[in-house]
Amino acid sequence: MRRFWLFLPLGVFSALMFACGGCGSSSSGGGDSVTAIQINTVNATGVAIPSTPTILPRGESVTFSLTQRLSSGGTSIVYSNTVRWETSDPSFVITPSGDYITVTPTKDWFDAANTEPTATITAHYENLTTTTRVQSVINANGRWTATAAGSTQKLSLTQHGRTITDAKTGISGTIDGNKLVINNTLFVVDAHFDTRERAVGTFSGSGLNGDFACTKDQ
Repeated sequence: MRRFWLFLPLGVFSALMFACGGCGSSSSGGGDSVTAIQINTVNATGVAIPSTPTILPRGESVTFSLTQRLSSGGTSIVYSNTVRWETSDPSFVITPSGDYITVTPTKDWFDAANTEPTATITAHYENLTTTTRVQSVINANGRWTATAAGSTQKLSLTQHGRTITDAKTGISGTIDGNKLVINNTLFVVDAHFDTRERAVGTFSGSGLNGDFACTKDQ
């Protein structure tokens, strides 16, 4: 592609550049002014939707982009390196990448005096400012061994925000602070994480009740 541009006559090159407005996603072009900016969350398929407060397991990442709205009514993505991004908590690491940034929390409830760390992510562009929030929760993704009512069960947990789900049984639960709650038609677990690798509490259901323990496999 670079060789193609090199061999274009100057007049043709200039006309093409004028027609595409400079071909830069962060340029308003055509005398347009930027009237508003908006942070978007970019999902795994590359679709960007308006950002809402995001809850992330520690160590996982969320991708954001910034959209500018122009006085002509058009919108476009702004290159991340033309935006000044800030985080209110440096433990939420911002990494620029082309049109996007990623935000990765590196701390959780155990690091933050028994609270879930929260950061405000701020974008500054063209004298405009907009924000979104990211909150970090304990990360329970992975393989665990659960013991309850004298039996042992292997679990393979995936986590989205606060919700954990076992891949084999489909049973799900929630994490809030260091609390782990599983409540379905068969049984109830009320537990807490005393470390990142272990949750302990009580189990009841199907006429049984007793102690519950869940330990992360190494």
